[in-house]
Amino acid sequence: MEPKTATASTQPQQYGQSQQSQQRQQSQQRQRRQLLVLLLAVIALAATAFVGLRLAGVLHFPWESVNQPAANVGGVISEGTPGMTHDEMMAALQAEADRSTVSVQINSHPVFANGTSPGNLYIINPANNAFDMSVEITLDSNEEVIYQSGKLSPNHFIDNDVLLKPLAAGTYPATAHITCTDPKQPDRPINEANASLTITVES
Repeated sequence: MEPKTATASTQPQQYGQSQQSQQRQQSQQRQRRQLLVLLLAVIALAATAFVGLRLAGVLHFPWESVNQPAANVGGVISEGTPGMTHDEMMAALQAEADRSTVSVQINSHPVFANGTSPGNLYIINPANNAFDMSVEITLDSNEEVIYQSGKLSPNHFIDNDVLLKPLAAGTYPATAHITCTDPKQPDRPINEANASLTITVES
């Protein structure tokens, strides 16, 4: 008879190795889960701290620092300008307002004795103006230019003047085109305005 092969002793050994392998895998899975939970907790803590610092105004991005207003380090903000009284400050503000405002005077009903005689245009650039001005008058009927004043500096005026083109006796609706320029930049208009005129030529 052939001897029987003893196999019963190897099965418990294989089973024991399989059980140990499963235990190692389970242990590794637990460690990975613990690391993942720890990582998520760290991320949540960092996000909470970031949001808190942003809301508190402590943390700023580099591109935001340029536009941050200067901090008032304990100083008391008071109204007024040192060395100036209230009246002086108001006068300075009024002077600045006057500089930005243009005042022009012109006779809206000039009369000419005839087509070649001077008429009372009465164009004034007041002294409180900060700009030079010039006036061009055109007929409303055909937009023909019939008068040009040339440059008028502040505190200068034209009382009477003749037209560029003699007009026959009659009444002529016209428009005065007023242009203001900076004395330092005469070729650059600062402000423009129009005024309606009625020109009368008596004979």
